[in-house]
Amino acid sequence: ALTLGSPLSGALLEMHGFMGHPGWFWMFVIEGLLAVGAGVFTFFWLDDTPGQARFLSKQEKTLLINQLASEEQQKVTSRLSDALRNGRVWQLAIIYLTIQVAVYGLIFFLPTQVAALLGTKVGFTASVVTAIPWVAALFGTWLIPRYSDKTGERRNVAALTLLAAGIGIGLSGLLSPVLAIVALCVAAIGFIAVQPVFWTMPTQLLSGTALAAGIGFVNLFGAVGGFIAPILRVKAETLFSSDAAGLLTLAAVAVIGSLIIFTLRVNRTVAQTDVAHH
Repeated sequence: ALTLGSPLSGALLEMHGFMGHPGWFWMFVIEGLLAVGAGVFTFFWLDDTPGQARFLSKQEKTLLINQLASEEQQKVTSRLSDALRNGRVWQLAIIYLTIQVAVYGLIFFLPTQVAALLGTKVGFTASVVTAIPWVAALFGTWLIPRYSDKTGERRNVAALTLLAAGIGIGLSGLLSPVLAIVALCVAAIGFIAVQPVFWTMPTQLLSGTALAAGIGFVNLFGAVGGFIAPILRVKAETLFSSDAAGLLTLAAVAVIGSLIIFTLRVNRTVAQTDVAHH
C-alpha cells in the first residue's frame, strides 16, 4: 500500500488548480472515494463463516466448522488483570510501543523529509522516491521473517532488525541525499520486518488466561505510539533546533526497544517446533 500509495498521492497533488481546487483537495476526494469503493467491495466479497466460503470444498468446510466448534468449547477465559500482573506482558508492550513510535515517527514525515533531500516540493517526483524504502521493505519483510522461521531464532532476529531500523533512522538525518535514501531503506526494512517476527513471541512467552488479554493489551499499548511519535519528533527538533535531532530521538527509541528484546528469554527450541508444525 505504501509502495503504490506514495506515487498516487504525489500524482494527485500535481492536480493543483484543476477546477479551481488545490492538489490536496483532489488527493483527499479521490483517495476517499477509493476507500469507500474498497469497503463496498469487501462487504460483498468477503465471507463471514467457513460455511459460506466459496473457495472451500464441502469436506473442507465441515472440517473447519468442527475444528472451530471444538476450540470454542476448550477456550480459556482471558482476564486483563492477569495480563497486567505479568511482567512479560509489560516488556512486550513497551517493545511494541518503541516499534510503533519508530514506524509512525518516520512515516508521517517521510514525504517532506525526502522532498528536502531532493531540494524540491512534495509532489510526484518526491513521492516516487518516497516509495523506494517501501519497495526495499517489501523484500526485507519476505526475507527476514523467512530466515527467522527457518532457523527458529526469534529474539536475536527481532532485536537486530529493530536495531538496524534505529541506525537507519538516525543516519538518514546525517548523510548526503543518496546515502540518506539508503539509510531510509534500511530503516523501512527494519521496522516493517521486525513486526511479524515480534508477534511470534507473545505465544511463546505467555500462556493461560494472560495470553489473549496480553496480546490485546500489547497491541493497544503499542498503538499509542502513533500518537506519541509526531509529538516526540517535533519536540526534539524544536528543542535542539535541528531536523536531525528528531530522527536521532526516534533512533534512540528503536535502540531501546531492541535492547529490551535482547532481555527476553525466548525458547529457541519452541520456535523451531512451531516451524516444524507449519
